[in-house]
Amino acid sequence: MDANFFRFVIHDGTKYLKGSRIEKVFNPIQGVWTFKLSTKVNLIFCHGPKKNFLFFSQNRPENPVRPNAKVGWWRKRVKNKWINDVFIDWPKRRFALELRGENLYLLFDLTKGLFLLNKNPIESYIINWPPLEQVLKEKEIYKHYPHITSPLRYALLNMSCSSKRERVYSKIRAGDVSCFYVYEFEDVKKDPIVGLWEMEDLKGDVVSCFDSSIDAAKYYGWKILQDLQEREKGEDRREKRLRKRIKKERERLLEWLELEQQAVLIYENLYRFDANKHYSRISLQGRDGNNIEIELDPCMTLIENVNNMFKKVKKAKKGLAILENRLKNGLSIRRLNGHGQIGQKRNSIDIQNRLPLSSRLKGISVKLFLNSDGFYILRGKNQRSNHKLLTVSARPHDLWFHVEGGPGAHVIVVRDNPTKEVPETTILEAAKLAGLASYQKDSGHCRVIGTEVRYVKKTKGIPLGQVEVKKVLYSLDVELDPLIENRLKSIL
Repeated sequence: MDANFFRFVIHDGTKYLKGSRIEKVFNPIQGVWTFKLSTKVNLIFCHGPKKNFLFFSQNRPENPVRPNAKVGWWRKRVKNKWINDVFIDWPKRRFALELRGENLYLLFDLTKGLFLLNKNPIESYIINWPPLEQVLKEKEIYKHYPHITSPLRYALLNMSCSSKRERVYSKIRAGDVSCFYVYEFEDVKKDPIVGLWEMEDLKGDVVSCFDSSIDAAKYYGWKILQDLQEREKGEDRREKRLRKRIKKERERLLEWLELEQQAVLIYENLYRFDANKHYSRISLQGRDGNNIEIELDPCMTLIENVNNMFKKVKKAKKGLAILENRLKNGLSIRRLNGHGQIGQKRNSIDIQNRLPLSSRLKGISVKLFLNSDGFYILRGKNQRSNHKLLTVSARPHDLWFHVEGGPGAHVIVVRDNPTKEVPETTILEAAKLAGLASYQKDSGHCRVIGTEVRYVKKTKGIPLGQVEVKKVLYSLDVELDPLIENRLKSIL
């Protein structure tokens, strides 16, 4: 959603927000939030770097049968709270709701998401508009004037008449816009486009013009939302197919597991046969006294058949253990597919063969996690453990993370060697663990810095646990997830 269009939507929608009460919070699909207001409308908000929107509607999207943990977290903090005032920063496509008597601010950011803060994040300032000539000349003018967005500049550049260009720009500057356009396309890969201007070079298959920004935003938002819902349904269908594949794979592994009794029985009676001879079938007496007919592969010798059976049994035990463990821990089923059969060796984590951490953690009070990428993540529990973790346990090539601008725990990502690549998922998980053990733990959002341990120095004279960072390698803006500790494998 373009910032200039967002400007009108949020200003016109203030009438629904001021003085209203937040009755309930919903999260119909990932990235989409619905706030039911006492003014009999729903604020529907979608955040993301590419797809984002905001609109008000009496209807709301269908919600899951059971709300997720994030919904519970938000309901606990904002449900039945009254909105005292609205603060708008439309060039950056965000606004904050002041919750009455709570000293809390609910921030809506179309790009970054939802945040609950103790301080008003939006400061008043004057919005300056550059001359039209400068807008047309500078390609990256949005860096200095965020409200001169690329869609606005593109539309002005492609207007055939200079007088029309000046008239449109003047009206947008003055906020004197009476028509809002939504362009739709037959190509399903193209999302609808919403704007304040008629685009001469972009003739959509369907062009709708609205007198109200609220109506235009609602029409546009529902179109995008329906597309997101269809995609999620497609993902659900793929999830079902994956579950079917997993069920079939599990049945195959269970069949292999049943070969153990036959392999043991043949091995015990191997002296009665020529081990190097080819058999298609042999008959043996089981331990219960009944005869058992065992089918064999005639292309292999008897001893080769037995070894093959034991090999399948070993794979079955390992594959079933991996399968059950991952399903138990709630990992995505997609992680189990696309890389060969489940029973095959695939980045398995053998804790016993990892780095000997125990000797370097002796006497240090830490929380130890093992993530899905196979990396150890250490987090100090107090000032003394933070100090020892950094000076005793961590090595120069390990990664260090800490919340920016205030007190918090030291978090270390253990690397086998200086050339070991650390995946982005591990870096984000470490940053979130640092944020959850800091002064920002209740804000829902924080900035975390990271670097290698060799760039973190303990200076004489400063309090225990405080350090000086010589070089910052990572600066991450992360959304805190209270459930991440449950998803990661906790060892200590």
